[in-house]
Amino acid sequence: MTMSVSYRHLLSIMLASSLAACAGGTEPQADLAPDPTTGTMPSHYQTTWELPAPSKAYVSAVLTPTAWLAIPGQDSAVIGNGGSFELSVPDGDSMMVTHGDAAPPGIEAAPAVTLTADESATIILFVPDGAVQEIDVAIGDWPAEPAWPDLTRHLAGTAVQNGDLYALTLDAAGPLDNQLLLATVHFSHETAGGTVSFFWQINPGAESLARQALAAFLDDLRTGRYSSAVDSYGGSYETLVDANTDVDPQDWSALLENACTINGFQCLRPMSIAPQSSSPDAYGFLVEFEEEDGALFTMGPCCGADETTPPQSEFTFTVVPDGAGRFLVQQLPPYLP
Repeated sequence: MTMSVSYRHLLSIMLASSLAACAGGTEPQADLAPDPTTGTMPSHYQTTWELPAPSKAYVSAVLTPTAWLAIPGQDSAVIGNGGSFELSVPDGDSMMVTHGDAAPPGIEAAPAVTLTADESATIILFVPDGAVQEIDVAIGDWPAEPAWPDLTRHLAGTAVQNGDLYALTLDAAGPLDNQLLLATVHFSHETAGGTVSFFWQINPGAESLARQALAAFLDDLRTGRYSSAVDSYGGSYETLVDANTDVDPQDWSALLENACTINGFQCLRPMSIAPQSSSPDAYGFLVEFEEEDGALFTMGPCCGADETTPPQSEFTFTVVPDGAGRFLVQQLPPYLP
């Protein structure tokens, strides 16, 4: 069943009964106004879910929508990863702007969400100084390769609106196993409008979670989020400690920063991440990296190796579960002396 909610419909519809259930069976409060202490970015929806702020705005002139997926009983909603979107401007032209780094943009970095068969998730949208014109939500099998998925089913829901905030409570989707949830939002501003998609991975398996941890670790290193990279790294720091005698051996963030900026480790954008092997204790992946100019990164023979050895373009990474729900990467990116 296709769900298409117009902006005029959003203005006239009331909160769904499923939202009442989320509020403990009491009459729900339609308080969706932005938090005045944070300016335009809201901090709560119905004082029920924390809404984490996006890491960055992708367009300086027009801040595009932000989307969260909220699950009943959870304290914090999960911010969606955005894909490419089309932005129309007053002179009639349009431009494509890319969110995320994956191909297709955003899908590989989609955050993982656990959703039971009978839970009614809520998509919360923030459109600063703009209006939602139409929303479409669909699901499909998670793609094994970076490719647009085959969306097998559209989801129905009930929506409410207040100012810059929109909430769409989806009907329970039934059992979902490693599915992609895609929300496509058509929005408008006074001077521009566009279409943007948001992605979540629903009920992923362990190998998929391990792959996500590896992708996040490599992206954190590439973009300079070294403190975040520390949380995803479970390998040895011995080489970095030996190479950086002026750095506190326990300052792991500084050691990773030096690894990428001084010590010769190639903290590049991953071009592909392919599964190599898996077991309950470890997941192996082959990673190809992309040079700054978009070319495939290759590494020739080094340090006395046979000069006839072919260049290496695939690099092995191992990710292991820590027993507490996290997946930790065991290797650093390739090293060039």
